[in-house]
Amino acid sequence: MVESVASISEAPMTPEDASHSKGNILIIDDSPDNLRILSMSLVGCGYKVRCVTNSKMALVSLSHLLADLILLDIRMPIIDGYEVCRQIKINPVTQDIPIIFISAADDISGKVKAFAVGGVDYITKPFQTEEVLARIANQLTIQKLQKELRQKNQVLQREIEEHKQTQAALRDAKDAAEAANYAKSEFLARMSHELRTPLNAILGFSGLMQGDNSLSPENHDYVAGIHRSGRQLLNLLNQVLAVTKAESNKLVSHNRSVHFVDFLKELASEWHQKAALKSLSFHQDMPSNLPEWIDVDDMKLRQVLNNLMDNAIRCTPRGEVTLKIWADRLCLPLVSDTPSSKEHTPKFPLYFEVKDTGVGIPEKEISSLFNAFSSTTSGRHFGGGAGLGLFMSRQFVQAMGGEITIASVPGSGTVVRFFVMTRSARPQQDLQDLNGVNKSPVKLENSSEVLAPVSSFYSVEDDALEALNQDMKPQWFLQLRKAAIKGFDRKITQLIHEIPASHGSLKTLLMSWNRNFEFDQIVAITQRIAAGDLTHEHHE
Repeated sequence: MVESVASISEAPMTPEDASHSKGNILIIDDSPDNLRILSMSLVGCGYKVRCVTNSKMALVSLSHLLADLILLDIRMPIIDGYEVCRQIKINPVTQDIPIIFISAADDISGKVKAFAVGGVDYITKPFQTEEVLARIANQLTIQKLQKELRQKNQVLQREIEEHKQTQAALRDAKDAAEAANYAKSEFLARMSHELRTPLNAILGFSGLMQGDNSLSPENHDYVAGIHRSGRQLLNLLNQVLAVTKAESNKLVSHNRSVHFVDFLKELASEWHQKAALKSLSFHQDMPSNLPEWIDVDDMKLRQVLNNLMDNAIRCTPRGEVTLKIWADRLCLPLVSDTPSSKEHTPKFPLYFEVKDTGVGIPEKEISSLFNAFSSTTSGRHFGGGAGLGLFMSRQFVQAMGGEITIASVPGSGTVVRFFVMTRSARPQQDLQDLNGVNKSPVKLENSSEVLAPVSSFYSVEDDALEALNQDMKPQWFLQLRKAAIKGFDRKITQLIHEIPASHGSLKTLLMSWNRNFEFDQIVAITQRIAAGDLTHEHHE
């Protein structure tokens, strides 16, 4: 009997043998009969079994090959089962091996001590083989799940660490990109400002020379060409600055009360003339139920419409261009004579559609139309610009709470739709008093090359200028004129601040021109005052 047990105990077992079994069980019991019964039952169920009869041999066996589970008797000579369990549990290599105690003692204190030293289960003798097998299977399942959980936790920890490293790298890259973008924006802004100074002198002096009757017709054409080229360059500089603002998320909407009907009349007059230069028909479709006054960023809206209309006219060799404007009737505010604050007036979407019968755009090019510096085949063929028009149009539309889409069929034409969020508005009292809002269209030069102005282009009513002329000294107008011609925007700002508050509308307009470096506009109105070119008499 004892020899057979010894042969079982001393039989070598490799990791490969254990890998093909249901589990590697180490039985520690000083009774060869118990070892034999348990060993035969476990081997018959597919387990690999090692048997030892003393605690010292058990610890040596574990140092050579770990077990998946240990069946441990409590009462053994020299070292009892409690001490063996304690030594196994303090060893980091063996501490996770589940230990099931097997003992004839059925007292509560013994069971409690077994669990206290690290046991996971307790079986009393005499035992039932089926019960032992069930408890072993249960503990091995728990051990397997815990092992898988530890492995998954390790993988998760590695992934978390890698994610932290990736996040840190992304933060560094983001910081570097933002720093580079800021440096680029600062460089472009400074360069644009430096270029505006000589450019506005060119625009100012060429504007003055256009009114010089002593020039020959040929020289007049030369001066007009210089002025147009200067406006084109100013347009490009403004677009570059707008792009840098868009990339740095600095675009904001500056809303004000706008007489929508007059606003469209002014633009329509320009577009009629542009279309007529190419023998095209221009049509405008607008319902009569739209509010007369709306709260909107008219400068951005003007540029979007100009960009779209210029594209449509330029890329349409024959046929017509149509502008359609509408709003959902259910969204329109009810007309009321009771004034209300802007905050309490509900917003509604105002829709625009620019449709042409031009050459169209290939489908593969539509997806990239709103990218900066993107241009189409037809646009390049008809002499398109730098590819910033649609990019900035989308940025402006989104800044006004809307969105823009394009649909096109090559050979049939293009349809561009967009909407902006707006609300009905009341006329600004100071604008009514001073008549400072432009109500007459700006005349286009009779040239085949039509420009798309970047910012709003106003002409100021004579009454407003005449009132300002009465309140400001001639020396002030002279200083303003010189500062505008030289492009000294800081000096212009100082002079504008000297304007009395009663001229709030005109003061705001001058500040807007100065902020957008449209010094030629300021030169134009100072020239009108200097020349006495005012059609209205001032009444005290």
